[in-house]
Amino acid sequence: MFMIAISGVLGVGLYVRGGLILRLGGPIAVLLSFSLLGLLAWSVMQCITEMLCIWPISGALNTYVSEFVDAELGIAVGVAYWYTYAISFAALIAATAGEAEYWATSKGIQGGVLFVLIPGFLIILNAFGIETYGFFEVVSGILKLAFLLVIIIINIIINQGGGAGPALDSTLYPKQIVVHDADAAKTWTQAFFMSLSVAAFAYVGVEIIAACALEARVPPIKNPANPSAIGKTVKSSAIYIPFVAAVLYVIAGVMVTLNIRWDDPRLPRHGSTVSAFVLIAKDSGIKGLAGTMNVFLMFTALTCANTNLYVASRAIFSLTRSLDGGSGQPWYTRFLATLGKTNRRKVPMRALFASCIFSWVPFLYLSNENGPSTNIGTILDVLSEMGTVGVIVVWACECWAYIRFFHCIRNNKDALREIPLVRRWNRGTNNLADDFPYRSHGQPFTAYLALGACLFLLIVANGSSLWSGFHVQPFLSAYLAPICFLALWATLKVLRKGQWHLVDLSNGQDIAEKILRLHEIRFRSTEEVDQSGRNIQSLWVLI
Repeated sequence: MFMIAISGVLGVGLYVRGGLILRLGGPIAVLLSFSLLGLLAWSVMQCITEMLCIWPISGALNTYVSEFVDAELGIAVGVAYWYTYAISFAALIAATAGEAEYWATSKGIQGGVLFVLIPGFLIILNAFGIETYGFFEVVSGILKLAFLLVIIIINIIINQGGGAGPALDSTLYPKQIVVHDADAAKTWTQAFFMSLSVAAFAYVGVEIIAACALEARVPPIKNPANPSAIGKTVKSSAIYIPFVAAVLYVIAGVMVTLNIRWDDPRLPRHGSTVSAFVLIAKDSGIKGLAGTMNVFLMFTALTCANTNLYVASRAIFSLTRSLDGGSGQPWYTRFLATLGKTNRRKVPMRALFASCIFSWVPFLYLSNENGPSTNIGTILDVLSEMGTVGVIVVWACECWAYIRFFHCIRNNKDALREIPLVRRWNRGTNNLADDFPYRSHGQPFTAYLALGACLFLLIVANGSSLWSGFHVQPFLSAYLAPICFLALWATLKVLRKGQWHLVDLSNGQDIAEKILRLHEIRFRSTEEVDQSGRNIQSLWVLI
């Protein structure tokens, strides 16, 4: 689980976005944006992890929102989450074409090998089942971490004068800390806000642990009084993934700022896949280093695409697995219900193929010999940015769900006093064992700050590129995803004839039943049944 999450987080954002931010806002923007977004990712995961340790269930992210905020909003969260990883799968495959341009590869190789054979291999790999897929993720994750360590060491050597190329004149930086790209932003503040939006892409994936919970070997609830038996499988990974990612991104950012000038015209702009690390390797004069590093970047992009395909397939599977596909249902309901089925290997193959729906996107790069045209480039950028913005929307909803969960259990202590795993207020007092699996830090203030930061990113930072003047592409990239999300939420309300208010969390008896129902779902996921095949033991017995 840890390596699956690592593979999802350590994608091309680590190697490309740092150079883009450096060009936008200079060295200080690189350090601040990666640090602040790392803090945000950690705060969001604090909220998710606390609930995940209690209920490591299928479709955890949309279930938490449905149960504690709004049912239709939970469905919209599930759809947004699926779209994020489905479009990211296609975008990462397309990004490999940009990396392959380093060797001036032909369009035939890009289309035949990068856009057909490799995605086909990734689909086959996912089709083998979680054991084979998980082993591959462990191996690829170890390789990615090892390569990253080598890259850091090499950059330190280059910074100290290693290589035949000229060393960067670092004396320039003390006088030019607060700098920005005047062509992209009018002020450094605008450039910094744009940098925050760019850095958000790099942290997409820290929440993948929640998507993996469905297939994790979660310990069964044998003794509710023993908190170490609840959520032990997911807790460590969920807590430390954001911290590890933030440390690695900050170190990578430091390496970039020390080894290449912020105003180097070769640094990437929006839509470019040029890596600052490859540029540094070229300038070092070390023979073969740039090409080797570019190979690793392609490996990173493809393994990250593999993880995104896995997450997308599980996201849509968890959304549709409970649908009634009977003959009396509408055709679209019957179709969606088929996505919630698995084969003999317990692989949701239909959901896997449905998550490849954007596989046509990479072929747009072949529309022109010199790359996609302006209109096609706009479409590609908007689709990709919608995926990044979509996961920030999901983060915001998870923080909102946690806030309501926190106040729900605090305001209904009497009704929940005899129910295990949710007595957050109890620390071994009142003759009750402390069975709460994990208390996240600084709550509920951490959740409020994380929610505020997500809204700031969505409303202010993502729209900062429009401060220099209105343009259609930046507007669509920033706000099309939230607009579509709200439209989907409203449409679901109408189609499902849902209530136009949030879930009522004031009735203690209703809350107790809700918690027990979630416990039963979690309990069922451990497959703890007796040998005679009778129904799963009820949580009431445990109480």
